[in-house]
Amino acid sequence: AGGLFGTGAGFVAGGYSQTDEIDKITFADDSTETLAAVLSQARYYAAGCSNGSSYGYAAGGYVDGTGNVATMDKFDYSGDTCGAAADTLDTAGYNCTGLANGTTYGYWGAANTWTTTIEKTDFSDDATAAITPTLDQNMNNCAGFAEPTVAGYWCGGGTRIDTICKTDFSDDSTANIAETLSAATYYLGGLNNGSTAGYSGGGLVPGYTDKIDKTDFSDDSTAVITPTLSVARHYVRGLASGIIAGYWCAASPSSGVIDKTDFSDDSTAAIESTFSGYYGRAAFSSAYDAT
Repeated sequence: AGGLFGTGAGFVAGGYSQTDEIDKITFADDSTETLAAVLSQARYYAAGCSNGSSYGYAAGGYVDGTGNVATMDKFDYSGDTCGAAADTLDTAGYNCTGLANGTTYGYWGAANTWTTTIEKTDFSDDATAAITPTLDQNMNNCAGFAEPTVAGYWCGGGTRIDTICKTDFSDDSTANIAETLSAATYYLGGLNNGSTAGYSGGGLVPGYTDKIDKTDFSDDSTAVITPTLSVARHYVRGLASGIIAGYWCAASPSSGVIDKTDFSDDSTAAIESTFSGYYGRAAFSSAYDAT
């Protein structure tokens, strides 16, 4: 929307029904392609996050005939290559949510089988383990986004709740905040506009919704915005081109549709390019901006 383009690229990986495919959107022209690189294990309902502009991660998921997996893949942005990371999640799980503390740590929370557990990946060596702070309640299928180097936000999910839980990156303390989503929602996606605001979009309320909520990082105030997704849907995955625009994708129904939110005015519309027809994918982006 708005004709604005960023640098870098966004990626979606895996998806229902059980693929190892990785698709790429180049922010310079919003073109999409399916890469030669694939996940180390075909799966769906994995989560994603990014180590700044160096690596993307896809963690957890579900494999038919096997069940929940703890696999973690690491995608190298420099050559669009992918392979298994040096470590895995402590506990196999699916429908978890990923977010990152800038270029330092990744966080994985709210998996269907972990209830309130949060796991933390040290990007320096990929060491991953559960941390003592936990979510205040089960928030599986929630939206996740972060104010870089400051805090991570977990929104909605669980048994369809409107809760927003916040992880302070200074000490990993985690607790619900007073602000809530505009409606109790699960199977929604999240993304952030640098250090300005976070967005939660789509989901079930219980029917499919096209709503987008916006959280102002200056005071955590949260409210629904007037622009909406072009199609009401759930299993939404979000990624962003730094502080330029956010992309909503890999949702059901209309799994190939990509919506773009122009951060200059929040206008949102479907772009011409599409992704492969999978949903429940891991999403990550090489465009990082902490401003």
